[in-house]
Amino acid sequence: MIIQSIERAFAILELIAENGGEMRLSEIAATLNLNRTTVHNLLDTLKKLGYLEQSEGSVRYKITNKAGLLTGPDCSVLQIRALLNERMQHIACKLDETVFMAMQTGTYFHYDKSWLPDSKRGLPIGLGKDEQMFQTAVGKIFMAFSPSLCNSLRKYYPGVINSARKEEFRDIHQKHYAIDLEQYQQGLNCIAFPIMHKNKVLTVVGTFGPSSRLNQNKLDQAILLFTQEIKHLEGLLKECQQ
Repeated sequence: MIIQSIERAFAILELIAENGGEMRLSEIAATLNLNRTTVHNLLDTLKKLGYLEQSEGSVRYKITNKAGLLTGPDCSVLQIRALLNERMQHIACKLDETVFMAMQTGTYFHYDKSWLPDSKRGLPIGLGKDEQMFQTAVGKIFMAFSPSLCNSLRKYYPGVINSARKEEFRDIHQKHYAIDLEQYQQGLNCIAFPIMHKNKVLTVVGTFGPSSRLNQNKLDQAILLFTQEIKHLEGLLKECQQ
């Protein structure tokens, strides 16, 4: 029983780490096929040991810095924002559209930061809200690069990861970007790119705007700008853990 509990505790930590560092109890229980009471007890133990924390009023369990001591120092969200800030603002002004940074939180994601062009004509974006993975360019990136996330989503939406979606994921893997052409919201286009670290998606950046403005020519321009900046940023991320 003790060995089984240890195995389950580490399985929980690994699952949370692979899904944005934060997950709900229900998501963990469904993905690992464990009883909710069992998962709650293990989460409570990991909280007492300091490996997980739960903000007041939050339903998510979040990995703490103490867990990071097991693998050594790494880049924090604050460091990521600092590295992105100047370069994403530059892209926003070049495209004259809103640029965003998104983070995964379990089977959802949220927009963590946005940059508006100097013209201020970029569209506003809601920060911090849970967003669905499906139909969005951002969600496609997270799903395409995370088998763990896809496994979690299958528990809630059987059959949603179908052959057509798998083919789309293979295309995203090859191109390293995903496009949403009015799929999530009529009249809006979006393109998103992964920033990779240790072979995982650390964060997703991209731009969105009215389909009349964010047309194929501007999408091609976005691909060039983001690809150049991300290559440089991923090099800097390797340095920040040394």
